[in-house]
Amino acid sequence: MKSIPLYHSDVFMMPNVGTDDQVKNLLDQILLEHSQTASTARSNDLCWRSNKWWTDVDWLGQQVCELADQACEHYAKIDVAFAQYIGKYKFASNTNVNEPGGRNVFHNHKTSVFSAVYYIQAEDTGPLRFVNPANTMTDCNPQSPFVRDFYFSPKDRDLILWPAWVPHEVEPNTSNKKRININFDIFFAG
Repeated sequence: MKSIPLYHSDVFMMPNVGTDDQVKNLLDQILLEHSQTASTARSNDLCWRSNKWWTDVDWLGQQVCELADQACEHYAKIDVAFAQYIGKYKFASNTNVNEPGGRNVFHNHKTSVFSAVYYIQAEDTGPLRFVNPANTMTDCNPQSPFVRDFYFSPKDRDLILWPAWVPHEVEPNTSNKKRININFDIFFAG
């Protein structure tokens, strides 16, 4: 028997990204900016957003590229068409601060190759929910492979990456602390 990959997506994860000092420096910058500026456009209720690139965070960009390398290597083995596009990366980022009760509504990043999120302060603030687009109406047989929703409960300093076409949302923040993360849209530099 031989199997031919049809549709497939994975979540790639690196735990404990950044040192205590690096994360504290990044968090301090974000909280200062959050206290001094308004959110950029297109934000969700109870969510402050900034597209500023923070100082002294090359370590984070390097980790995003390393995780993207691993994802590309994985997918190149099972998707020959994808393998021909792999190249250097460029990415855009946004920082999100979700207040208690805040959420990020159902969406995807269809113009990107991969999406990634770095969780700075996230434990117990609600999971990230992934939905197979074939089952957005929940009308597929629940016994079929990969039709169930997948929930990722982040920990502080987790970095995750997935194919950008996968629909997802961030569940409401039911904690009494802010959920703080940086998301990335990753493209191949052409």
